[in-house]
Amino acid sequence: VMQLFTIGLEVLLPNGTIVLDSAGKAVPTYTNEQILNFARVFTGFVEQPPRANYEFRSTWSNLIDPLQMEVRKHDIYPKPDLHGNFIGDGYPLCSDPPPPQSFLQQGAKYYRRTGGDDKTLVLGS
Repeated sequence: VMQLFTIGLEVLLPNGTIVLDSAGKAVPTYTNEQILNFARVFTGFVEQPPRANYEFRSTWSNLIDPLQMEVRKHDIYPKPDLHGNFIGDGYPLCSDPPPPQSFLQQGAKYYRRTGGDDKTLVLGS
């Protein structure tokens, strides 16, 4: 949410001048529709249950632990970004194979830094 307010109200060129449309008016950075689309990203977050050692005797809710996601309350549809694409475009899917030389590749070697005879752990070979 804060990001919307920190990018300014008008689109800027790299030199800091305002981008103008064909009528000579400043091009807005975002619209109300785009703000609503970005707000859909934050749906489904709920507070963690109170912890017995801190909130038990307090009227406060659990403000220490991060929010948790309730999937059934989250908007699952794609969210457009400010440039006509979608948030997350370009990131690999979980179903995509790992890139070459990845630590997740079959046969990757892991080295322990503790004592012992065998200091190499090979996974998936």
